[in-house]
Amino acid sequence: MRALSVATVVAALSGFFILFAATWTLSATDASVFLAYWGLFFALTGCIDGVMQETTRAVSAKESKPGFQRARHGARPILVGAGIGLVIAAVVLVTAPLWMGAMTGDFVTGATMLFAAGLASYAVQAVVAGAVSGTKAWLPFAWLVAVDSLIRVVVVVAAWWAGWGVHVFFIATVIGAFTWLGLVAGSPATRAALRRRADVTVPMFLRQTVTAMAATGATALLITGFPAFMKATADESIIVLPSSVAGGEHTVTLAALMLAVMLTRAPILVPLQRFQPALIVRFVEGQQVRRVLLKPALILGAVTAVGAAAAWLVGPWILRLVFAPEMFVPGAVLAMLTIAAGATGMVMITGCFALATGQHRRYVAGWAVASAVAFGCLALPINLVATTVLALITGPVAGIATHLLALPSPRHTKSRFTPAGQQAQPAP
Repeated sequence: MRALSVATVVAALSGFFILFAATWTLSATDASVFLAYWGLFFALTGCIDGVMQETTRAVSAKESKPGFQRARHGARPILVGAGIGLVIAAVVLVTAPLWMGAMTGDFVTGATMLFAAGLASYAVQAVVAGAVSGTKAWLPFAWLVAVDSLIRVVVVVAAWWAGWGVHVFFIATVIGAFTWLGLVAGSPATRAALRRRADVTVPMFLRQTVTAMAATGATALLITGFPAFMKATADESIIVLPSSVAGGEHTVTLAALMLAVMLTRAPILVPLQRFQPALIVRFVEGQQVRRVLLKPALILGAVTAVGAAAAWLVGPWILRLVFAPEMFVPGAVLAMLTIAAGATGMVMITGCFALATGQHRRYVAGWAVASAVAFGCLALPINLVATTVLALITGPVAGIATHLLALPSPRHTKSRFTPAGQQAQPAP
């Protein structure tokens, strides 16, 4: 787990560095092209992460519960993942003429080919990540997370040093999705994990994978897409803050508010996203269900509290030091957005619990409710800062409540997880 912790830090720092380098290396026009390409690619890989989560659950359930009635013809996750990747690539290639040009300008053909190949490869990489997680091969998983990020940094540094154009940043965006090739070639544990079968048949595994992808798609929409919705629904680019929040009359630009949302989320949500497979394995193996859910929730709460205090006290100083004056946001707003990020992180934890216990529909419903409530709040006719904070807290709270409806009653203290589609045995 220590290696995975280091890998998540590397991944978070790498993302910050790449975005920082792009703004210094590229022209304003090319930077906006790259950021749009980067954002869409990772929004879609966020959807594909459902493949990783269901693979983790299926492999972990199959291998760690010898008392299960095992499926004689369990699905091979790697084959299902490869098929999903090919379907996604085909959809991109067919539809790209309708939207790629608006995003990338003169680089349509090359950008489309990279985009399709990257998403297809990422679907396979998601299976690899899920398989090694399900077999508790945490060192290969940490290697995958770290190298996926570092290889992008290497390409970006080369582009920065050589003065290459935006097309190289397109390569940097997708190249990490091919990291699984090196891992499979060099790790016997990974190859062994990929030979594992799921705890359910192919139709059931495919159905549950698509369900998980729907939930992770809603996750990506709420996390990655929320700033874009803020811009689309904003009536003004300058927001006047109430004196009770700003400590006096103060204004915040829309760009600064969007940046604040992204900056306060990253320290909490990026590491937690990487730890989701470990959470799923923990929940699958958990005996005292409520206790196993409570521990990560308490850790997240403590981290969020410390982060909110730091955002209030030193966040404004960091913004003044690193960013332009128009990017300033008061500490009180930064603290509330940090609390909102913690609420979103809690939806991730309860979602992993619902998935691990076979509650796939509940898993999707929780994220769908969270997204619907959050985006609905943006339509409220109140100050955009207040609307944003309200949306990013009430939406996740609604999602958490939906997920926790799947929590077993207190008399069922021991979990009896079975392959999806079979009836769980009640605790004696």
